[in-house]
Amino acid sequence: MGSVSDTGSETSASAPPPFARLLATMLPEAGQTHLLRACLHEGDRARAAWQQYAAARPVRPTAGQSVSRDQKVLSPLLCDALEKNGLPLSAFMRTWVRSASLREEARYATWRAILEEVVEALAEYDGHVLFLGGTALAHSVWPRPALRHSHGLELWVPETEAADGSLQDLRRRLGRVGFQPVSPGANRPTSADAAQPPWQFRHTSDLALTMRRRPFAIPHYSMDFATVWQRRRSILLGQRTFDALGPADQLVHTCVEACCTWHRESLNWACDAWYLLAAADDLPWRSLLQTAEAWHASLALWITFGYLREELDAPIPAFVMAELTQRARQSTADDRLAALVGARQGRRGGARLLLRGAADLSEWVSIARQLLLPSPRYFRWTVADHRPTLLPYYYVRHGLRPWLVRGRGMLKRTLAPLAQRGGRTSRGAA
Repeated sequence: MGSVSDTGSETSASAPPPFARLLATMLPEAGQTHLLRACLHEGDRARAAWQQYAAARPVRPTAGQSVSRDQKVLSPLLCDALEKNGLPLSAFMRTWVRSASLREEARYATWRAILEEVVEALAEYDGHVLFLGGTALAHSVWPRPALRHSHGLELWVPETEAADGSLQDLRRRLGRVGFQPVSPGANRPTSADAAQPPWQFRHTSDLALTMRRRPFAIPHYSMDFATVWQRRRSILLGQRTFDALGPADQLVHTCVEACCTWHRESLNWACDAWYLLAAADDLPWRSLLQTAEAWHASLALWITFGYLREELDAPIPAFVMAELTQRARQSTADDRLAALVGARQGRRGGARLLLRGAADLSEWVSIARQLLLPSPRYFRWTVADHRPTLLPYYYVRHGLRPWLVRGRGMLKRTLAPLAQRGGRTSRGAA
């Protein structure tokens, strides 16, 4: 059961790091980049970016079906950019983004009220809790919290507290404000948090809350709770405050997590990082580089920081990119395996596309081997409630999965005409 080979260990100083093209599949595509520029930049640059985006993807003023998923997620930002920069939107798009923005404002009002109840409930909690993701970012670096679409709340509790009885008090406090545990069958944990699935809760209003025992979805990336707790920051919300990662730690977490799960498809991570960098004038870059190395995050930061700097003009110093590039060239087999696991989570994570992204034959063989016959570590990172004794079963299931998926598709295509014919027959009889 081989691991990802140490390809490119003797590459020249000008050669890209191993798996560079595979990592690029996790980044926004050209059209999405134009949309991000239109939302984040100002003045002529924003207007020019929208014109490039619209030229590549014309929007027909007929129905909402012509609005892309990216536009839906970023609609509040688009509306803000429309008002601020006078984006040349069509009449249909102007009406649509304003309506979508109003809906998001109403949604945020409900979300904000629940968040205040959660913060109030945790005020007297004796343990340690950090708010992750959109909750912290929307209320600290975004121009207005309602501009960021968030799917729910994320809390990180240290593993030491997750293992003792103090966590029951936290669950009771959440229960008092309307959050109830979700059964595993109703909400299967994502593959990213597989070895230690997060606890899922749902509010009576249907808002989700995730309680994580690990900060990153892929276990290869690490973050010491005690260390980041010392660097935490408090964010004001009404009459209370809640704790979140410090700016540098938050930037690392945002970019690395984007390399772990399919949630990067929403493009929120790029906006989060861009606003973090815009708000932080004095980030401790040297310390951040040390943190990246300690958390095995250099390869993930190389690809995400490079995108932010080159495509969105984010203020990331050149020496930071030079250092990350050097470390990425020296990435370990586990670093590259984590990159492959993360790439598989996105919509461009298909085997054929990843293999086409190999830079040379050696890299192609390395990727193919992990796709066909993964190392045991691959299953430890991707199988929910992993059990070492079931390793043979995991291999068999992994080998059969492509055929099962293909067979399911063939069965659907076979039965679809029969179902349509049956429907027409029943309507005719009626």
